[in-house]
Amino acid sequence: MKKLFNNRGLVLFLLETLLVLIVIVSIILEAVKINDIHTVNAMRSDFIAKQKKEERAFNRAERNLIKKAKETTPKVNDEKVLNGRLSPYLENTDAEVSVAVYSKKNNRIYQTTNSKRTTYPSASIIKADFLVELLHQKHKAGQSLDVNEQAVIQKMMEHSDNDAATNVYNQIGGYSGLARYFSNVGMDGSVALTTGWALTATTPLDQIKTLNIIFYQSNYISDTSRSYIEYLMGHVAED
Repeated sequence: MKKLFNNRGLVLFLLETLLVLIVIVSIILEAVKINDIHTVNAMRSDFIAKQKKEERAFNRAERNLIKKAKETTPKVNDEKVLNGRLSPYLENTDAEVSVAVYSKKNNRIYQTTNSKRTTYPSASIIKADFLVELLHQKHKAGQSLDVNEQAVIQKMMEHSDNDAATNVYNQIGGYSGLARYFSNVGMDGSVALTTGWALTATTPLDQIKTLNIIFYQSNYISDTSRSYIEYLMGHVAED
């Protein structure tokens, strides 16, 4: 019995010793783990700091390049360039010419002319105005063009058919409809005539307003309508 007890005591002693060793190892492993976490966090912080430093250096270099480019790039007077390119033609023609160019980038209109007159007879360019107003009225009424209307419009736009243009002109309300269009879009230099549409007085600046409705986003007509007009203007018959 005494021997058995001594053996049991030895076993318990060994078990207690093993348990203590397990606890010590666990403490050591936990300490190593915490140390590893601190090391990883320190490495991450160093990386982020280095990345931010490189980003700031890149931004400074970029700003310096932009500044240098602005300082070395000659300033261009767009209106002077326009006049310079057109002056040889304007000086050698008997025609009275006025030109207006809209720059979307600068949101400016550049003009040049060899004439003292302020308005010109619109002739066939007024047909684009008719179509913009017709599509505006259709959109406002929640209506679409029918097949016959599309055929008439195609004749007016692609073949410059005057009878088709008169048809559309009457459809928008004739003289009063055209005058309303001019008022709606701020075409203050254009005047609708009670005698008909062919000699309608207009200006390059006013026609820019119509073109901007067609080629840039506008609340006056839908994007679908703009694409439709662009398509027609891009398919004008060669003759």
